[in-house]
Amino acid sequence: MSSQVDFLFRLAYALELSPPNQARTDGFEPILQALKNRNIRYDQDKELLVFTSADDMEEARQLAEAYEASAEELKLLRLPRSLRTRATFTDFGFVSRLEGICYLYAELAVLFRLQEASEEPVRPVRSFNPASAVAQLGEHMLGDWRDADGSPVFALEAQHDELAEGIARAYGCRVEWLYRP
Repeated sequence: MSSQVDFLFRLAYALELSPPNQARTDGFEPILQALKNRNIRYDQDKELLVFTSADDMEEARQLAEAYEASAEELKLLRLPRSLRTRATFTDFGFVSRLEGICYLYAELAVLFRLQEASEEPVRPVRSFNPASAVAQLGEHMLGDWRDADGSPVFALEAQHDELAEGIARAYGCRVEWLYRP
């Protein structure tokens, strides 16, 4: 598997569809057919439709309303195929059944890199040691991948963003936030 990726991450837009009478997922077939007829591309995981643009999501929301289905809007982080997921990934995201793409719920995750601390602390605890910082954060990690330059990028539970900064400092690192809700 190549370490090169065609993108770091992308914001995606989703609708979670709910029919008024709690019909099965195949009850959405008219909505899906209308999307295809309008050439609106989407990814899907059960009742969740994922779009690359807010405009496409809005058009799909209007279609859902026309077919009397309710639709809850969500923001997602689309991650590259080179993502290595961790044990808790599915608590904060999913791999779509239609396209096999990994997504995280944007409000639940942060994305970052570890860099060498640029300012010398008054009393350094340790020298630059990103591997130890990553090991300390391991139980809260959702996944990781390498960017186009080969640098590691990490996905972490959003509730632990301050913990990540503290651990990074303890190992001579600083956090470069790529996405934070």
